[in-house]
Amino acid sequence: MIRWLNLLWLIALLGAGPVRAAADPVRDLLEEMTLQEKLGQMRCAWVQTTDEAISQAVDGKIGTLVAMPVQKQMPYEATQAANEIYRAVRDAGMPVAPMLISGAYHGVQAKGGSSYPCGIALGATWNPEAIGTMARMMGREARLRGYTFMIAPRLYLARDPRIGRVEESFGEDPWLVSRFGVEFVRALQSQGVMATPCLYPTENGEGGRLCAAVEISERMLREYYFPPYEAAVREAGATSLMPTYGAVNGPPAHGDAWLLHDVLRGEWGFEGFVVCDYNAHYSFAQRLGVPDPEVHMPNAGVNLELPWVAAYGKRLEDALAAGRVTEERIDELVYDILRAKRRYGLMDFDSLIQDPEESRAAAESDEARRLARELQRRAIVLLRNEHDVLPLNPDATVALMGPTADRGDLGSYSGWPTHVVSIREGMEAVAGDRVRFVPHAVTPPRPRPIEPDRLYRDSEADTQGLRLRLYPTPACEGDPLLTKHVRDLRIDLVPLLPADAGKGPFGVRVDGYLKYPQVITACDITARTDDALRLEIAGQTVVDAAAGARKRDFQGNMKMEQGNVYPLELEWRPGTATAKLSIDWIFREEAGEARFLVDESELAQCVAAAREADVALICVGITEGEAKDRADLRLPGDQERLIREVAATGVPVIVTLGAGSAVEMLDWVYEVDGLFASWYGGMEAGHAFADVVYGQVDASGRLPISFVKKVGQCPLPYNRYPSARHDNYVDVDGDPLFPFGFGLSYTTFECRGLELNTDELGPGDTLKASVEVVNTGDRRGVQTVQLYTRSWGTSVSRPRLELRDFAQVELDPGASRRVTLTMPRERLRYYAGRPLKPVIEPHELRVKVGFSSGDILRETKIRVVGR
Repeated sequence: MIRWLNLLWLIALLGAGPVRAAADPVRDLLEEMTLQEKLGQMRCAWVQTTDEAISQAVDGKIGTLVAMPVQKQMPYEATQAANEIYRAVRDAGMPVAPMLISGAYHGVQAKGGSSYPCGIALGATWNPEAIGTMARMMGREARLRGYTFMIAPRLYLARDPRIGRVEESFGEDPWLVSRFGVEFVRALQSQGVMATPCLYPTENGEGGRLCAAVEISERMLREYYFPPYEAAVREAGATSLMPTYGAVNGPPAHGDAWLLHDVLRGEWGFEGFVVCDYNAHYSFAQRLGVPDPEVHMPNAGVNLELPWVAAYGKRLEDALAAGRVTEERIDELVYDILRAKRRYGLMDFDSLIQDPEESRAAAESDEARRLARELQRRAIVLLRNEHDVLPLNPDATVALMGPTADRGDLGSYSGWPTHVVSIREGMEAVAGDRVRFVPHAVTPPRPRPIEPDRLYRDSEADTQGLRLRLYPTPACEGDPLLTKHVRDLRIDLVPLLPADAGKGPFGVRVDGYLKYPQVITACDITARTDDALRLEIAGQTVVDAAAGARKRDFQGNMKMEQGNVYPLELEWRPGTATAKLSIDWIFREEAGEARFLVDESELAQCVAAAREADVALICVGITEGEAKDRADLRLPGDQERLIREVAATGVPVIVTLGAGSAVEMLDWVYEVDGLFASWYGGMEAGHAFADVVYGQVDASGRLPISFVKKVGQCPLPYNRYPSARHDNYVDVDGDPLFPFGFGLSYTTFECRGLELNTDELGPGDTLKASVEVVNTGDRRGVQTVQLYTRSWGTSVSRPRLELRDFAQVELDPGASRRVTLTMPRERLRYYAGRPLKPVIEPHELRVKVGFSSGDILRETKIRVVGR
C-alpha cells in the first residue's frame, strides 16, 4: 500500500506543473509494478455484482471489467454502481482505475440506453457528419454511465450479403466506410471514451461465412480491407483495435505479427492497444488448430484478453517461466494500456466519478430521440415507386401487416431503450384509425425443451442423462464441488448447491451425447441465461453467449442427421447461487428457414383487409446476426407467399424490408408497387418511417451495399475487378438488382455540365469535378451526387469503378446548385509489382459523376502523369 501511495504522489507531482521530475510518468508507474500487477492490466473479468467488480479490481489483479451492474441497471443506478467501483479502487490506493467496457456500436449497450439505427442503416445516410453527431452523444451517455471503452465502430467491408454481420458494417466501399469510421472515432473519443475499430482486417470469410478462413491477396487487403482501419488510426487516432476471429491467409489474426505489428504499428504508427475478441483464444486453439494462443497472442501484439482470464492466466505465466514470452514483451504491451488509461483519465479518479442525475437525463433524452429519428429518416432507401404510389396520403386507408409491423427490432449489439417505436405506432400517430393493422400473418415458432430421451451419458445412447460438474470458480478449476447426473438442459442451481458452496460465481460443466430425432437437418439451439456460456455439439461451437446480449434468447444453429449421436459439452459461468439456464431447440425446414410461418386464417385476414384498403403495406424481415450467416437470401418462411397473395388482389402493395442486409426479390419485386429498405431503425424507427412514407420528408437514403439478383452472384460488390470476357450467368445477368449508391427520391433530378479543374493530374494535385444538380420535379428533395473513377492503361487491372467523393444537396422544385467533388491524386494509389509497392503510374483516368454506381450521368477523361 505504501508503495502505491508513494507512486500516486509521484504521478500527481509529475502532472501538477511545469517542474517535472521525470519525462514519462507511465514508464515510472510501469517500473513500480510487479509482474502480477502488469499481467492484471492485460486481464479482464466478467462480473455480475458491484462487490465482485470491486474485489477483482482493488488488488491490481484485473485491469478491465465487463460489469453487469453498469450494463443491466437503468442509467441512474448504473452510474452509482460505476462510481462505487471507482471510489473503492481509489480508496484502496490503486494508481489506475479499471476500464469498464460497452459492446454497442449504434448506442449504449445497456438497460435504458439510447439506440440509433444499425450500422448499415447509418451507411445508407451517406452522411458521415451526422454519424459524428451520434457518436458524440453515444460517448457522452457512455461516459456518464461510467464506461471508458467501447467496442466500436465495425469497419469491415460488407462485400458479401450472406454474412450475418452485414447489419453492423457501414457498407461495401472502403472510402465510404473510412469516412464514417473517422468521424465516429473522433467524435466518440472526444467524449473521453476509447474507440475500438473491429474486426480487423475483415469478416468476409469463404462461402459468405463469418469467421471462416479468409484467403485474400495482400493487394486486396491493402487496397480494399485495410483503408478503413488505416484511416481510423492515422486520421482519427483510434486508441484500441480488435482483430477478427478467423485466420487470414493462414495465421489466426490474433496471432499474426504481420497484421498486428508490422502493418498496424510499424506502417500506420498505431500507439494504442489491441484487444482480443471474446473467447478468441478458444477459436485460436480449438477451432483453427493452432496451439498456444498464450504465446502467439502476446508476441504478435494482443495487449488485452476479453472477456475473462483464460490464455492470459496461468498459461501465460507458464509461458513466461519457460521463456516463450519475455517480461520485456509484457512491459511493452502493458505500457500501451497504461498510456491510454492516463490519456482518458483513468489515473484521475475525480474525472471518473459522474453525476447519476446527468446520466439519467442523457439516456433516451429528447435530443437523443430527435437524432435517432433524423438519422433513420435519412437511412430509409426507396427502391421502387411504380405509378407514384408513394408518398401516401394520410387520408388513405392502409392495411398494415407482416412480421415486423408491430415489432421494434433494433439489430445486434443494441441497447435496451425503455420504448421502441414500431412502424405501426409511427403510422397510427399520423393517420390514426385509417391504418388498419392485421395481426402478424407470419409467426416464428417457439423453442421447446430438448427432450430427456434425446440426452445420453454414452455414445451408444443406452443410458439417459448428462453428467454435471459444479466448480467453485468460473474457470472450472480444481476439484468440483459436486458431480451428478441430470436429465435435461434446464438447470436451476438452487437445489444443486451444497450448503457451504457460497454465493458464487461458479463454474459448471455438462457433458454427454445428443441423439438427433428429426428427418430435417437444420436445427436452431436457443440458450436463455443471464450468464456467460459456451455450448459445443460435435466439436462445433453452437452457442457462445459471451459474444451476445444478456437476458435474451441467444441462438446458434447446427446441421445434424436423423438418428446420429453427437457429443455435447457445455461450459456455464453462473454469477450467483440462484442462477438458471435453459437450452431449447427449434427445428427448421430442410430446404430453408421455418422461423416465419403463415397461419392460414391470418393470411386470409390479410388478403381481406387489403381488398378493403386503398393500399397494403407489408413489413418483412430476415434472420441474421453473429453466427447467423445465410445460404439462402430469399425471405424466410412464407413471407413471399404473403406478398404474392396480397398483390394478387390488385390493390397497390408496398413492401418494407426491416433487415440489415440484402435479400433476393426477383420472384416478387415486380408484383409490388413500392419497396423500401428500412433496416433496423433504432428507438424512433416507426416515427421516422411514417415521416418518409407520408412524405413529410423526402426519401433520401442511398444503398451502401449492392443488392444481388441471385445468391449465386455473391459476392458482387460494385468495385469488383472486371471480367476478361463476360459477367453473365446462364440463368441471370451479372448486374445487381439494385446497385451500390442507388435510391429513389419523391422528386426528379438532372445532372448537367461536368467541369474539371484540370485535364492532367500530377503529383500533389487535386482533381475538382463540378456538376449542376437541378430539381426537375415538383417536390423538395435530396440527392446524393457521387464521383467515381476508373483507371485505364495501368500495369495491373483496376476495379470497374471506385468511389472517390460524394455530396448531398437539398433543393426546392426548379432550383439548382453547382456541386464540387474533390479527389487528391494520392487517392489513386494502388499496389503493383513483386514485391508489392504502392504506385501511381501514368495512365488514363475516366472520371464519372452520377447518382449511383449504376447511374453514371456525366463522364470525361484526363491524364494522370508522374510517378
